[in-house]
Amino acid sequence: MAKRHIPIALMIGAALAAVTPVLPALAGGSRPTAVAVSDVPCPVVKGTAARCGEITVPLVRADPSAGTNRIAYALLPRTDVGRPPAGTVMVVSGGPGEPAIAYAERFAEDMTALRDDHDLLLVDPRGTGGSEPVDCGVPADYDLLPRERQIDEVEACGRRLGERARAYTSAELADDLDAVRSRLGVDRVDLYGVSYGTYLSTVYAFRHPEHTRSVVLSGAYPLRFDPLGRPNARAVERVLLRLCARSDGACQGEKAVANLERLAARLRERPIPFEIEVSGRRRTLLLDEHMLALIHFYVASGNGTPRVWSELPAVVSRAVSGDTAPLVALAGQLAEGLASQPPEKRATRAQALSIVCNDYPTVWDRRATVADRTAVFAGALRRAEGRFGPFSARGWTEAVMDGADLCLKWPRTDRPAGHGTAPRVPVLVLSGELDTNTPVSQGRRAAEQFPVSTFVEVPSSGHVPTWEETGCAARLATAFIRTGSTGDRSCLKAIPPLPVTRLR
Repeated sequence: MAKRHIPIALMIGAALAAVTPVLPALAGGSRPTAVAVSDVPCPVVKGTAARCGEITVPLVRADPSAGTNRIAYALLPRTDVGRPPAGTVMVVSGGPGEPAIAYAERFAEDMTALRDDHDLLLVDPRGTGGSEPVDCGVPADYDLLPRERQIDEVEACGRRLGERARAYTSAELADDLDAVRSRLGVDRVDLYGVSYGTYLSTVYAFRHPEHTRSVVLSGAYPLRFDPLGRPNARAVERVLLRLCARSDGACQGEKAVANLERLAARLRERPIPFEIEVSGRRRTLLLDEHMLALIHFYVASGNGTPRVWSELPAVVSRAVSGDTAPLVALAGQLAEGLASQPPEKRATRAQALSIVCNDYPTVWDRRATVADRTAVFAGALRRAEGRFGPFSARGWTEAVMDGADLCLKWPRTDRPAGHGTAPRVPVLVLSGELDTNTPVSQGRRAAEQFPVSTFVEVPSSGHVPTWEETGCAARLATAFIRTGSTGDRSCLKAIPPLPVTRLR
């Protein structure tokens, strides 16, 4: 069946929705304050009502005097309640900064094949949804600021949070998940993690192996990854070659890569000004190499079926030939999406930045001064030049929204907590072939962290491949949770290649 054409504006919107963990910004403020927890509705999915509640946990487990945090959860029971559950699937949402309860219907759809005899447990990570979001005063236009301003805002956020910043780590979040599991009397859980949830699921499995039955990671990356994002940049070239090879002549891979390299160099020297409307006011921005990289890093692959890729080779080719209007239009849609995040998406920035800066790898020693961190980063960037595919080192790393130099001025110097050793349980890692956010190479490394793992590359899919539209990857995931094996994988061959707009 032919796929209907989807306007690029809608594709951008879908892609932005898929990367909301990285994109939301907070409303302004002068100091950290508790955001009033909205009444998070207890979900009802296809007539089945969840059982919702909350528990109170220490804010910092190593320091009982630091206070407490409420953690909201929703247990969506199996549809056949006449028999005991065959298991409990614990959903681990993305981000950092994404709640889980609000997306109960989405996750229940992923787990359709298990809904008759498996309970589904959704927990809003601390700092999100119903689990006490916190405002650290990051401005609403954070995502549109120059990189230097973003780094300063991250520093200011950390200073406003003060000691509370140490409460937002993957170790604390994992222990929250386990506290909910314990409160509900569940012995072992099947973890289903997406995006950042693959990182957090790994931390949970390492810290609580005795309560982990199996692990499914969709759109995965390892605990130790390159903070400069070099594998992601190189994945852009790989994706273009794959995409064009199956395009029935609509594009040629090597030419598409060369066009992108030429365009990146041109925008590095001569950015294109363009205007967007934000809250009724016009604002001038620059379409530069950083924005081009941002489009290819997060947006292009930011959906289970990443249809933005369908348009990009033609858009880039036209820009190289002098017709920049389609590219400017795409950049405008991206910028307006970044500028118009809804309030519920904004109320997670403090948590997200804290986890990124507390946990993720850096090229510098966290105990070093800001001056020494800056010098080390500059040296690392010089040595890495030429290893970012079609982009320059600076152009690409300025698009890394959860690493690179973003945390240079983060005021805390804590080392990330140790997480123990990998459990010997069945682990399935699914990577999207066209994903540049968590590319195939990083998915393989995520699988290698576990002694018993299965890796599956899902054709023509992007970030979080269990959301690709044929449902094949989701069926493999649910078969794995039920049996410890994906079973028949022939549906992978039936996933159609993305249509590619033919170059003029």
